[in-house]
Amino acid sequence: MAVSRYSKKLVALVVEVLREKREGLGLSKKKLASDAGVSRTAIILMESNRRLPSLELTIKIAMGLGTSFSSVVTEAEQRMAKKTSRQPEPSERSE
Repeated sequence: MAVSRYSKKLVALVVEVLREKREGLGLSKKKLASDAGVSRTAIILMESNRRLPSLELTIKIAMGLGTSFSSVVTEAEQRMAKKTSRQPEPSERSE
């Protein structure tokens, strides 16, 4: 997998993890924005995949959720590993 494709997928999974954590805590975007010290618009754009989040934004959001950035990335990487391990190699695909 090309580096840029991998990084885009990993960022998408980081956003997915953050969104799921927010929803699991029952936090609104407005409340999370306030807790994280970011704008509600930034969260809306990030969660709707209209804008890639900066590293600083993802760290602030993780902290606003009461978790560490490293745990979010670890969870995203684990999801990535599961997804890539389920896909057959190009030579194994039936035609």
